[in-house]
Amino acid sequence: ENSLVIVNEFGEIGIDHLLVSAPAENTRLLSNGCLCCEIRGELFETLTEVVRSRGVGDTPSFDRILIETTGLADPVPILRTIVTDNDLRQFLRLDKVISVVDAVHALTQLVGYDEARKQIAVADVLLLSKADLVDPRAHGEVINAMKAINAGAELAVVNCGEIDPEKL
Repeated sequence: ENSLVIVNEFGEIGIDHLLVSAPAENTRLLSNGCLCCEIRGELFETLTEVVRSRGVGDTPSFDRILIETTGLADPVPILRTIVTDNDLRQFLRLDKVISVVDAVHALTQLVGYDEARKQIAVADVLLLSKADLVDPRAHGEVINAMKAINAGAELAVVNCGEIDPEKL
């Protein structure tokens, strides 16, 4: 509600922005690669531009910006851009980091990809998606692996794609 959404696409054909249910003027598409590689590039420019355009009335007013990254993103450079840039800090503050963990593929991804572990490590909220698609033993293994990386994060299990918006 009353949010601007920045969608990061990675790949030849971007589709995630088509899946977001929001007015087009409140959605920005970044398609020049992974956000983690754009520390002062397209992400910074996009954030600066939406703050400027909101200030002059070219963009509808919004209370928050939601940045949806690719599953391949290293979250640390993205967070660094938001919390350390003096220009952005005048207008924006980081509220929380939400990481979605795919219950079906998590154990493999945690072994093979540093980014998967980093996404869990920096999260304030961990959403275990596709939990309804794995057996209880695998479900428990994934939760234990997530807690071993970040025991302080709030954990919410997502069944059949449904989550209480209050948890976010």
